[in-house]
Amino acid sequence: MRQTATTWFKFIGRERELVTTASTGTAAVSIGDSTLHSAIGIPVEDGDVQRRSPATPQRLKLWSERRYLIIDEISMIDCKTFKRLNTELVKLKSNKDELFGGVNIIVLGDFLQFPSVNTLDLYLGP
Repeated sequence: MRQTATTWFKFIGRERELVTTASTGTAAVSIGDSTLHSAIGIPVEDGDVQRRSPATPQRLKLWSERRYLIIDEISMIDCKTFKRLNTELVKLKSNKDELFGGVNIIVLGDFLQFPSVNTLDLYLGP
């Protein structure tokens, strides 16, 4: 599915608007990209919001051109990380008026395949 989306963005000439990530290092290596935490600049371990990676000029430039974010293996992302994703994208995009700073989030994966690493899953089944 991720490959299909990536191919489509290339086909329509908008691949620079897309960032592909995965929830774990292993999954990120398999898609040839970075982890969600690395792309956004948030620490993997739970902790103070102030301990995030700074919004470096490179990261700000990267996100100034991006409008779509693919997250593979979404089941391993917990609620706290997803909320943090919103907070950081709002800062990186300088757009506090829209969720995720106006970035369209495309999630891939099977919610029933792997539980999140931390306590509260993003999705709880019936």
